[in-house]
Amino acid sequence: MKLDMGKEEIKPKVSVIVATYNQEDTLGASLDSILAQQCDFPFEIELADDCSTDGTRRVCEEYVRRYPGIIRYTRNEKNLGCRDNYFDTLLRCRAPYIADLAGDDIWIDPTKLARQVEVLDSNPEVTLVHTGWQYMDAVSGTVTPSGYTGTEKWLRQEIEGSELLEPLVASVDAMAVHSCTTLYRKEVFMRAYASDKMLFRSSEYPCEDLQLMVALAAAGRVAYLPEVTLNYRVGNRAQITSPADSAKAFRFYFGTLKLRRYLQKKYGLSSGMVDYANTVLASYVSSRAFAAADSEGIACLSTFCRANGIAIPLRTRMKSLLRHTGPLFRFLSKRWR
Repeated sequence: MKLDMGKEEIKPKVSVIVATYNQEDTLGASLDSILAQQCDFPFEIELADDCSTDGTRRVCEEYVRRYPGIIRYTRNEKNLGCRDNYFDTLLRCRAPYIADLAGDDIWIDPTKLARQVEVLDSNPEVTLVHTGWQYMDAVSGTVTPSGYTGTEKWLRQEIEGSELLEPLVASVDAMAVHSCTTLYRKEVFMRAYASDKMLFRSSEYPCEDLQLMVALAAAGRVAYLPEVTLNYRVGNRAQITSPADSAKAFRFYFGTLKLRRYLQKKYGLSSGMVDYANTVLASYVSSRAFAAADSEGIACLSTFCRANGIAIPLRTRMKSLLRHTGPLFRFLSKRWR
């Protein structure tokens, strides 16, 4: 039975962040999956609309009207981007435990929060508890496994968070921890935020989940529940094919590469696994710069890789040389996009 939380003055035990932007078609299902959680404790939803230009605002206002004691709604006056929207919302959360769900994903286990709260309540050394997850095709609704088998060494019932740092920073295809499956302690984030605000707010780092997961893991122990609790929606975003989209992808993934290198230095991660992941990401970043005919971007990437000891892939070196060829560079970038 779902707890009746109509009294707004009750302090929540869990705050669920829903940071949304232009998700009018999926946001309702995401919110419904949170509201379906079966808990014997109060929780709140911190719903943050990052100045959407579609009908997302209407959806938000309708849910606030229906659930005024549960949903706290903020609409940004200007678009902040996913990083600042997320951390602004996190700072507003009133509960000691934090979860989040993207506005196009769905929790499929109504006991998710209750089981995770039990873990954090019973073990103060655990800073983060995460679960299994799966992909869901946005068009067909077909679900497929995340790609992890459950036998990975960091997917044990409980580990020292330090064991998770390299898998997090070195993840290439799928995230070692999906942030939308997590429940974590706000106080741990607040300490990390106070000691290194740049890690969470630097304009060079475009995402919010990687540095958050690393900071939480580094601060204590991490628990894992193998049951799948999340459908992670994929396939609803346009493919990156145009020069403009490629330029946007270049900026995002180059920023991610910079963040990963910063985390590698900050936490002393020097394994071949991380080095290899950096090279793979650098190769992808160069492909996006090349598709956008961004010769300056390729030069910046090459300089960054050399300065940070990242092995520069052969294709990247070739593209760096081609950038001096002017019309030939622009012609090839169109052919090889």
